[in-house]
Amino acid sequence: MIMINSPTCDVTAGLNGLRNKSVEEIAEIVKRAKEAKEAQLGDTDNFKEKQNLNVLKAFAENQAHCFSICKQNLYNRFEEDLQKYQNVSAQNNSTFNERKKKELEKFYQDMEQQLCFRACSMRCRHILQGREEEEGVRISGNGENKKQHLPS
Repeated sequence: MIMINSPTCDVTAGLNGLRNKSVEEIAEIVKRAKEAKEAQLGDTDNFKEKQNLNVLKAFAENQAHCFSICKQNLYNRFEEDLQKYQNVSAQNNSTFNERKKKELEKFYQDMEQQLCFRACSMRCRHILQGREEEEGVRISGNGENKKQHLPS
């Protein structure tokens, strides 16, 4: 085995320094190095965990914003459809059927749960996939934070 003895070689200098130490001193050096490494890994894990929490927070905020826009659009559509139904009923001299109104309202509530949840999940899934971790999370694709109207 060939040993490199060069005054400029840090590895050799470090090994020569260890030769002069007692077992307790070497154990203490190893212990401190191990603790430093664990602390470094702990900081990395904490950083990753904070990043993950930030991504989940951004997803939840975007999902909530999207859902409220979708819900508002459906509510507006419901009001328009209800007004049209009342106008058609009046034009045809038929009585306004409260039961039909309740059915329409139930239909829109079901649509809200199914359509809005699905549309917003599809719209915001890129956040969980990590596509915009560096840029920050946006509602619209062009960086503007404006209301998006979902298809009606």
